[in-house]
Amino acid sequence: MTHRIPKSQIQLSHDLFHKAVEAHIAELEAWTKHMVAVVAWDKYKSTLPPGELSSPNAPVETHKYPPPQTHPHIEASIRMESLDDGTNVKFTPDYEIFDDGPTPAEILQNKKHDLLVEATTAERVAIHAILPQTKARLLDIRYRDIQAKAEELRTQEEELRTQEDLAFIKEHEDKRKQLDEVQRKFAQIQSDIEDLTIENIDSYKLSEE
Repeated sequence: MTHRIPKSQIQLSHDLFHKAVEAHIAELEAWTKHMVAVVAWDKYKSTLPPGELSSPNAPVETHKYPPPQTHPHIEASIRMESLDDGTNVKFTPDYEIFDDGPTPAEILQNKKHDLLVEATTAERVAIHAILPQTKARLLDIRYRDIQAKAEELRTQEEELRTQEDLAFIKEHEDKRKQLDEVQRKFAQIQSDIEDLTIENIDSYKLSEE
C-alpha cells in the first residue's frame, strides 16, 4: 500500500525527501547483497569437515550486521518485493506527500479575522481619544440633566440652563458627531474586509486617517 505522508510532518522539500528515499534504498540493496553473502558463508561453513577452517575456493568470510535504519516515513515509503527465492529483492519508492495545510478559504478567513481584530482595536483607540469609556457614563447623565432643564422651559419663561450648561451641550454633541463618524468609518472598513478575496487581501491596509 502506498505510504501517504502529511506535508506538515516532513521538513524536507519533495526533491530532498525523494533523494533521501533513494539513498536509503541504496543502503538496503547493499545490506541485502551483504546478507546473501552471509548466507553463502554460513552454508559453506556447515559443509566443512570438523577441524577444517576453510579452503582456497571458499566464499569470503562474511558476518551479519543490523539492517540500515532511517526516519520512519522514509522506511515506510519503500516497497520491498521478493523476485525469486528471497535472495533477490527489489526496493521501490512508493509514497505520496499530500498537503494537509489550511485551504485557501481557511487562509482567507484567518486573514480577515486578523484584519477585523486590528480594525476593532483601532476603533477603540479612536473612540477613547474622543470620549473615554470611563467618562462617558457621567457625561451622558449630565447631558440628560441639562436636557431636562430644557423641557421645563416649555412651561416657564425663564432660561434655566447656564452658559456652562450650553457650552457643555455643544461640546457633548460635537463629540457625539465625532463618535458617529468613527463608527461609520469602521463599519465601512468591516464591510470592506468582508469583501476581500484571497487574491487581494494581502495588499489591503487599514486607513490611518
